[in-house]
Amino acid sequence: MRKEDKYNSIYLHPGESQFSDKPEVVYTVLGSCVAIVMRAPRLNFSAIVHTMLPGSCNRIDHECTLDANKYKYVTCSLNSLLDTIKLHGIKKEELEIKVFGGASVISTNENRNNALTVGQQNINMVRKIFEKENLKVKSIDVGGSSGRRLYYYTETGDVYLSKLSKKASCFKCEN
Repeated sequence: MRKEDKYNSIYLHPGESQFSDKPEVVYTVLGSCVAIVMRAPRLNFSAIVHTMLPGSCNRIDHECTLDANKYKYVTCSLNSLLDTIKLHGIKKEELEIKVFGGASVISTNENRNNALTVGQQNINMVRKIFEKENLKVKSIDVGGSSGRRLYYYTETGDVYLSKLSKKASCFKCEN
């Protein structure tokens, strides 16, 4: 049996999450979106979200309603992740946290006038919430102008990342 054969492979679409205590490889493609990975090695518990927007009015206290896609917004995604972590008896201090994405893949007149891109707004919101919750990041690769392809191995916590060329920044998600 090859090493790759033991992993269930899952594609994570924008606005989705994956929680696991089994060996899986979760892959996704990011532009301005942000992927947040949390892993608790003691319980072999992993979580990853692919979040699209910072939240309402860039406020940390964004109201997350049940009928809304809670993984669409950074604020709701992190609240949900932290609630799930707590339900599993995991302490924040034992989490290995990694953050990726938030690129400025689309050039507009607003960007040239120093307006914050969606990617930068996502990054700023993640940082605000991490500071408020006193969460420490083990690995981070955010910003820039290139999209990213990411492979996350839940069993080990390893993340393999490749930057996409500028031409490939506007991409169709693969199944």
